[in-house]
Formats: sequence, C-alpha cells, structure tokens
Amino acid sequence: MLITVNELRSYSIETINAIPDKELKKLIELYSLKIEEYCKTKFKPTKCISKNDTASKIYLNNKPVLCINHITCEDELLVENVDYFLYQELAYVEIEKYLPFIRKGLEISYMYGYNKVPASVKSALMELIKLHIDFKSANSTLTSENFANEYSYTKDNNLNDYQLSIFESLKNLIQDDYTPEISVTNQIRARFL
Repeated sequence: MLITVNELRSYSIETINAIPDKELKKLIELYSLKIEEYCKTKFKPTKCISKNDTASKIYLNNKPVLCINHITCEDELLVENVDYFLYQELAYVEIEKYLPFIRKGLEISYMYGYNKVPASVKSALMELIKLHIDFKSANSTLTSENFANEYSYTKDNNLNDYQLSIFESLKNLIQDDYTPEISVTNQIRARFL
C-alpha cells in the first residue's frame, strides 16, 4: 500500500472519512496496484534477482535501481567498483572483469523502487479513491440515458476519462520499456591504493 488508512484520513476529506476502514483499505490496495502497473515500478524498495548471460554490459529490467546487493558468476562474488560498475540513472551494469561466456551464469541481486513514496503518487492515489467514492455514491457510472425517445442524456466524461487524467499526472514516473543506447568511450578508472 502506498498510503495508510490513517494517513489518508488525515487529509480530512468528507467523502473519504465517511467510508469504513475495511473498504478504504481495499480501495487503497486496488489503486496502489493500478498506479504501480501504470508507472511500471514499485514505490517501495523491492529485491530482485536477475540471471544473465556473462557479458560486459547488462541492462537491469526493473527501475529505478537503488543498489546492487551482489553479483556472482559461478559462485564467485564480484566486487563493485573493481569488477563491475553500476550506472544507477541508466539501470546499467558494466562488467570490467573478464568472464568466459556462460549462458545465464551471472546472478545479479539488486534493489529497485523508491525509498519514499513521492508526494505526487500519494496525491494521485487520494484523488483516485475520492473519485471512485464520488462516482459510486452519485451513481455516475451511467454515461447515457434515453427517456421514451423524447429526451436523451449523455455525460461528457465518465469515470475512466477522469481516472486517465489523474494517471497522466504521473507520466514523469513511468519507467521505460526499452533499453537505451549508450555510447561507450574509453574511460580510465583510477583507484588510490
């Protein structure tokens, strides 16, 4: 859950405070999952283990990368900043140590996600829950109505349109599906002894 029931109630929004804790917890869980699916990441530190072919450049699938716990190749532990380098902002690991090619022989254990849920995510979650409650209580899911062929009514927006506009406020947090191209230069790395 990206926000607790008590934290959500602290905003003092009438429609939210009128809902029982059990139902509110279910809504928080539902919309927390939807936000994480939309942004393609987790908003808490999450452990991931990746099996890769031994190669000099490895892109990690889950982003943003917080840290590397360890990298092993056939039970040999590689040392960070000696045998490999992590480029956090690119979710990219460069292996410096020569390793023979072994299919899925490299195990990378790392943490990804966020240490703290961004305020924009909490705000969007609150808005989604409030919108859900408002639409449910006003029976606003009806998009059109026809009265004996004399009068018809059509709403401009429905629940999905409003939800989409809230999700779009999080578009800067969406993690890329593609692997970015990196131009490699001959960099010299020095280490003080």
